Amino acid sequence: MRGIWCYYSNAGQQADSERAVPQRSIEQKDNAMQSQSSDLVKKEPSTPPTMRFGSSQVNAEKPSSQLENHTATSHAPRSRSHVHAITTSERLKAERRGLIEALADLLEEVKVKERELKNIAKHLDKNTEVVQGKDDELALLKQRYSVLQTSRDHHEATAASLRTGIGTLENELRGVRGRLATCQEDLKICRDDIFRLQPIDEVPDADVSSEFDSLCQQIANWVEEEMQEFEVTNPVADADDIFSDGGDERVAALLRKNRDVGEFLVRYKIHRSLNRAMFDDGVYLLGISNEVGEILSDTEQAMGNLQPARGRCYIGSKSEEMTNNHSDIATIRTWRSETLKALSATTVCVEKRDQQIQHLTFDLQSDLESIFPIIGGNDSSLQRLYDQIMLPAAELASKVHTSSTKYEFGICKTAFPVWGLLTRYQMRNNKLVDVKTRKTLKPSSAVIEDEDGRIGNLVLPLEPSLKRVDKDGKTVLLRPKTYLVELDHPVGKRAHTS
Repeated sequence: MRGIWCYYSNAGQQADSERAVPQRSIEQKDNAMQSQSSDLVKKEPSTPPTMRFGSSQVNAEKPSSQLENHTATSHAPRSRSHVHAITTSERLKAERRGLIEALADLLEEVKVKERELKNIAKHLDKNTEVVQGKDDELALLKQRYSVLQTSRDHHEATAASLRTGIGTLENELRGVRGRLATCQEDLKICRDDIFRLQPIDEVPDADVSSEFDSLCQQIANWVEEEMQEFEVTNPVADADDIFSDGGDERVAALLRKNRDVGEFLVRYKIHRSLNRAMFDDGVYLLGISNEVGEILSDTEQAMGNLQPARGRCYIGSKSEEMTNNHSDIATIRTWRSETLKALSATTVCVEKRDQQIQHLTFDLQSDLESIFPIIGGNDSSLQRLYDQIMLPAAELASKVHTSSTKYEFGICKTAFPVWGLLTRYQMRNNKLVDVKTRKTLKPSSAVIEDEDGRIGNLVLPLEPSLKRVDKDGKTVLLRPKTYLVELDHPVGKRAHTS
């Protein structure tokens, strides 16, 4: 950079010296012409100056013709030299002025170039700094490249060592896989027996039966309490104000025959609704959707087709010996019990279960309003229905559904009302309630039979039966079905026959 600046500085000085040389030459010529003109004037002092214009001369002082002739003849050469000198001097002055102007333009141009050179010099300085910075970066990159090369060599050596180790491990893995296949075959042989032999937390039959008895009693108490509360607030009310046929001819006929049957009719409808919503075989578990229940049911059916076969299998309501294509019901019921217990403990299932119970309570109240209008729009009745009936029923249903033992709740599916023939034989397997006395008949009760064995009529099913289904498909009666009956003769009195 310093060399470039010296070069341009010398060029500027040379330009200044070149501008000075023409200036001195012009001044020297001007002085020479002035000296020449002075010499001419000194040689002819008396001769007036003449000026030549074309081919004629004019005398400045003597206008006579002689003087003109004399002057023309004697001074002609000298006057021409003088005029020529003057013309040359003016021309030189004009040239001098032109040269001075040209030099001034040149100087201005030189100054512009000098400024450009200075700018170029500044840019060169900046570029030099940038180049220096790039050189530093390049040095760092070279250093990093050297480090990376060293690291690469180290990793390549490590990779080679690992590849050797992997080969050794693959050989060992093949041996382990062979041993694992053998162990899996052994496990397949014994896993089903191990699963069947594990202890199962079954619900005792006595607990299920006791809770169901309590639920039936709470239903009866709720109906009676609602009637008593209405009678207290409406002392002049009668049975027509408490019960209604709801536009159902069957209910109307039943109420016309006996107004006291209304209370039992409400209990029947509650049991029928609970059986359909909670205890029916189609209900998998409260708290799960129908879709999830269908998936679990399909899974159980697929498990029934697993190999190897395990002998007796219970399917639906039939029990039969299966060979080579079905698993036994005990294993499937155990799986169902554990699965449903796990699901019922989840937050989602608990929340959905509470929602379902609330919806079922509203639906049951709406269904009962048609025959039991005193509970319509009564929030306290709705709350008691929820607390005294729906929550205990849901707890019992959850316990039954998550048990590895199968229970069945049998409600009468015949036409309503029944109005069937009642005989003494039916007293052995069913629980009977007399509609007139509201008392439960015992097998030893002194009922009076007609000659054909008839003792009265079955009015309607009141409470469902409870049965346990064993693993072989056999059923064990835990609680008999309860019927509302109408006796032909009072207990203890014999009928008069014709």
